[in-house]
Amino acid sequence: MSLKRLTLWTCEDVDQILRNQPELEELEVGWRTSGVDQLDETDLPKLKFLAAPLHEAAFLVPGRPIEGLRIIRTPDDEGPFDDQLFQNFFLSTGPITDLSVHLLGMSEEDDESCDVDERLCTGLQVISRNLTQLGSLSLHVDGSVSGQV
Repeated sequence: MSLKRLTLWTCEDVDQILRNQPELEELEVGWRTSGVDQLDETDLPKLKFLAAPLHEAAFLVPGRPIEGLRIIRTPDDEGPFDDQLFQNFFLSTGPITDLSVHLLGMSEEDDESCDVDERLCTGLQVISRNLTQLGSLSLHVDGSVSGQV
């Protein structure tokens, strides 16, 4: 069976399923899905849309023609968005034109030293420099954002 779209929310050894789906264009993987890191770069060569937690997305995007990306926050996510993992999104072979991301993982109430405006500006600068063909951006921000951003 060759699928174009697949959602696997909690699944062990997902690599065994995905290796047999070379025509897959849309994938949603959820919290506690294991085996994504076992895939080869040649697996999922037609993947255009991905919805996944940050760590899984950072592994799946490089080398694939991702155009739409939605980062799913999970109960395991702690602290602010990991900028190092975010860099992997710029390695898509397709232009990412649609991005939805939970940019910040903590609010000012959780951490007095957290400057939401500064982090948001930094995140937007990184996105604008590297995802130049972005046409749709959805940011979910924890905390208050001033009108200065």
